[in-house]
Amino acid sequence: MPGCGFACLRVERRPLRRGFVRRRFQSRLFEWRRVLSERRSWSAGDQANRATSTVGDQLRTAASALRENAPQGGVMGTASKAIADTLDRGGHYLREEGLQGMADDVTGMIRRYPFQALLVGIGIGFLLARSSRS
Repeated sequence: MPGCGFACLRVERRPLRRGFVRRRFQSRLFEWRRVLSERRSWSAGDQANRATSTVGDQLRTAASALRENAPQGGVMGTASKAIADTLDRGGHYLREEGLQGMADDVTGMIRRYPFQALLVGIGIGFLLARSSRS
């Protein structure tokens, strides 16, 4: 077809390329979906780890405030020091281990004590069922 120029070439090639373009578009679409789902899971995990780290920092701050403001001697001083040490250790654990470390520890406890873990699960289920009735 002389005289129709570039428009004729594009019309002639379109049926040949349509399947190729569709397959390429679908493969890129699937790739983008995979990347976006990975980013969502990463961001949710990152947010959870940041929240856990923040709670750990707040526990350590509360421990230091308790040490500064609590009485130093006597029974109250001993009790406040024990509570502050426990808060400090808990804050350090949350800060350093994060959610993955906590999940690993819970999994290890369940594997070491399966019967007791089952009883705890039944107890928690019973308490949740009772609280939802009221």
